Amino acid sequence: MLFLKTFGGLSVEIDGAPGTGAGQQRKTLALLALLAAAGRRGVSRDKLTAYLWPESDSEHSRNLLKQACFALRRDLHAPELFLGAVELRLNPAAITSDIQAFENAVEGGDPERAAVVYAGPCLDGFYLGAAGEFERWMEDERSRRARQGREAVELLANQASSAGDLKAAMKWWRRLTELDPLSAQAALGLMRALRDAGERAEAVQHGRRYEAYVRQELGVDPAAEVLAMIQELHHQTGGGVRRAPARAVVVAPPSVEPAHGPLRSGRIG
Repeated sequence: MLFLKTFGGLSVEIDGAPGTGAGQQRKTLALLALLAAAGRRGVSRDKLTAYLWPESDSEHSRNLLKQACFALRRDLHAPELFLGAVELRLNPAAITSDIQAFENAVEGGDPERAAVVYAGPCLDGFYLGAAGEFERWMEDERSRRARQGREAVELLANQASSAGDLKAAMKWWRRLTELDPLSAQAALGLMRALRDAGERAEAVQHGRRYEAYVRQELGVDPAAEVLAMIQELHHQTGGGVRRAPARAVVVAPPSVEPAHGPLRSGRIG
């Protein structure tokens, strides 16, 4: 069985081993990514050629698409990899993908599954260079999936906080700070969860890191609510109020790693 990984990079596996040949070439990987993101809708052959071979005339680009499909079937040992005639799509009996697992979780109202599958930016670090239409599609897709991932994690964090499940609340607020390190809501959520769990010193430390990071990245003070909470927690811990430096030298994003390391998406088969 083939598996296409799109979050945190782009690669294809054959029964857990890296694909070879066409399974490692940029144009053929981009073709798989386009089709995986489209799911059951598929993508027209004309649109695929416009995305991947914009510099070629229609006859030449159609021939290049046929060659790419042939090479993928051959090198991935999957003769039934593609379905459709005019609208091309991937055969779910031959290949699965994290992006479709994510889509199914979002559409099915399963935010926890969506949050676990979302392992990083869509097609992170991948590029085609001259294929402008593909690059624009990729940026739009990356932005849309990132927003959906943040929304899923934010929902889980708020649900856990409302339910008084401090362990889950800390887990999901931490994850949200990793996905959106400039979010004041995420910073406040994590500080509150740490405070409620009796970890006031750690809450203060996170607030300081967040304050310094916002100043470094944006050149402004963080939200007043964050500064107020830092001050309140300082008083509760018996410490003096100490603001972050106006100009932080180099401050890492204010993420706090869970006890067992960051969440990672496993293979979704």
